[in-house]
Formats: sequence, structure tokens, C-alpha cells
Amino acid sequence: MARGKVLAGASIFCVMMMVAMSFSMVVMAKNDDQKVRVIVLFKDKIDGKMVTDRGGELLGSFDNIPAVVTELKSSAINELKKNGNIKAVEEDAECWMVGEGKEQAKGAGSKPPAQPTQNIEWGIKKISADQAWTSTTDSGVSVAVLDTGIDTNHPDLAANIKGGTNLVNTRRTYEDDNGHGTHCAGIIAAVNNIIGVVGVAPNAMIYAVKVLNSAGSGSYSTIIAGIDWAISKKASDPTLMVISMSIGGTTGSSALEAACARAANAGIQIIAAAGNSGGAVLYPAAYDKYVIAVSATDSNNVIASWSCRGPQVDLAAPGVSIRSTYMGDTYATMSGTSMACPHVSGVAALVISHPKAGHDTNGNGIWDPAEVQSCLQSTATNLGNDGGWDQLYGWGLVNAKAAVGA
Repeated sequence: MARGKVLAGASIFCVMMMVAMSFSMVVMAKNDDQKVRVIVLFKDKIDGKMVTDRGGELLGSFDNIPAVVTELKSSAINELKKNGNIKAVEEDAECWMVGEGKEQAKGAGSKPPAQPTQNIEWGIKKISADQAWTSTTDSGVSVAVLDTGIDTNHPDLAANIKGGTNLVNTRRTYEDDNGHGTHCAGIIAAVNNIIGVVGVAPNAMIYAVKVLNSAGSGSYSTIIAGIDWAISKKASDPTLMVISMSIGGTTGSSALEAACARAANAGIQIIAAAGNSGGAVLYPAAYDKYVIAVSATDSNNVIASWSCRGPQVDLAAPGVSIRSTYMGDTYATMSGTSMACPHVSGVAALVISHPKAGHDTNGNGIWDPAEVQSCLQSTATNLGNDGGWDQLYGWGLVNAKAAVGA
């Protein structure tokens, strides 16, 4: 009888296992039926038929990067990964604005009855940008700000806004619906007038490239589209020499790295925020071969506790309690490597507008990204303990006066 109970128990167990296996197979089949949004990066040129033949709809493509955006089942993804013409098939990961916490602005509200009197903020003074203006005010350089858009009517920015695009919703304008992009733009190029604040490079022109939605989030494909737009725009406007990205994500991407490489090859210097988790540097800042990664410091030249750090950090810049322009024609104080990044972008604009002097290593008479980065790093104010590069500050605090030789 005991043996019979054992056999009966074994039979029940086998039945349960068969049911579980069947259920697992159903779940796997269901998962395979679900499509995933991916970026397909080709080794040479785009072959859309390879995607459509596997049930994918071409949701987007790029002019300068051989990649497409699509939605595919897992079986189709696995097939493409094995194809010799495909470099990578990767999830279209999420990215977001790089601010401390939720990056709540202080001081934003309804439009004030009158604009406040201009003040040179502590970050501008800390990097000696105001002293660099005796040598250059960056006339003739344009910066593409990839962010939430820009308040185009802001009286402290309007004169320096050259144009832009909305890659989140192409049917709408590139007006800022969050505030983050306007804040970053003001740090770079707020006009030197009698109101509000003044940017690091007050005569630089800026393009508003909206790649993040009103909540401050987006996707890697939209960042790539923004970089792609800037590369194409440079063909008609050679003054576009800098891309500023106070955005990032935690996932590495071959397609995003390829976009950064294409921009560098096109002569555009990319500068990005390191991130605010206090841990590893975010992407695209982590692509140290093509991007300058910026950590954040306070008014005492000490790295913020939340600032990311690591082997990819190149420079440090002010990022704690930074007052700048904000949407609705107002001003706000915000913190984050989001604020540090545009300080360096502004200095890059100052450098590029200045004669190359001894930095023209290849003798072509043009500021190439590698030369811009070398200039910024070699003239930075050391903040580390080892007298050179370190994982907190990179080569040190960016120094505008020293970079332009003022």
C-alpha cells in the first residue's frame, strides 16, 4: 500500500511537471509574440528589407548612422543578431535629464512683472569665464542643446537662439515644456545685457534640439536622432561645433556610440553630464573616446556627493545651486551634472572662437574635437590629490580664462 502511494505520488508529480512545462511553453510563445522596440545597427548601410522581411515596421532611420528603429519579436531579433551584415540589435533604452533627484526648480513661477537686474552667477566666476571675455566672447560658434527644448521667447535667450527641431513630436515646435533645457541653455549663452543672468559664452548661438518630453525622459533613438540632426545641420551651418547633452542612461549602446563617433568625425565636440547617482558614469558621457564627461562641483570646488565618478570623467564644473534662465521667461536655481555640462559647453564655444595658437596639432587650421578636449584638459585647474587626472574631477575644474589664454 505504501508503495502504491509512492507510485501515485510520482504520477501526480509527473502530471504536474508536464502541466508546468506546457505552461512554460505557452508563456515563451506569448513572449515571443510580443514585439520589442529595438535599434538595428548595420555594419555598412541600411537594408530595410532585412527588417521588414522579419515582420518589423521601419519606425525611423537616420541620415548619418546606418541604423533603423523598429519593433521585432525575439525570434526575429535572434535571427538578425546572427546576420553578418548586422553590427548590433539592441533595446531602445530609456534616457532622462540628469538632475539631482527629480530636479525641482526653485524660483520658477508666473512671469514676473519685470526682469531682475543681471547678476554674474558664482559658477561663471568660478571658472573665470568673465575674465575670458576680454579675449573672446565666442562670436561665430553655435551649440546644439539636446534637451527638453528652449523657451524661445525668454528675453535673456531669444537673441541667441538660431533655430531647432522637435524630435519627440515633429508636429510641434521645440518650445520647452519642462524647464530643464532652458536652464541649460542659459548657462551656455544667456545674453550679456542688463537683466537676469549671463552665460559662459554670451555671444554663442544655440540650437534647441528637443529630444526629451515634458517629463524629462526619452529614448536612445531620439538622442541618436538629435545627434544625427546636428551632423546634418553642420553641413549647412559650419559654425555648429558643439553638442551639449545634460542627459543620459545606464545602458551601453553600439548605435549611440556610433552616432557620437560620426559627430566627432564631422568636427563636432560632444559634451555630456556624468550623471547623479554617485556611481558609474552614464551614457553617452561614458564614451570617453568621443565625449567629454563632466562631474559636478560646489562653490568650494568639492565634488557633489551625488555626482557620478569613474575612469571616464574628463572635467569638473559648477553644478550645485546654479541659477539660470527657466521657461515662462523666469529664472530658477537647480543642481546636477546637468548644470555642470553646459558650463564646459560654453567654454568649448569660447575656445573654438579663439585662434588655435599652439593647439593645431594636425595643422589643418580648424579646431578638431580632440584639440578642443586637449586644450580644455591641459588648462583645467587641478582639484585632485595626485596632481593630475583622477576619477572625481578628471583633469580638474574647467578654466575659461586659461583655455583662451586671456
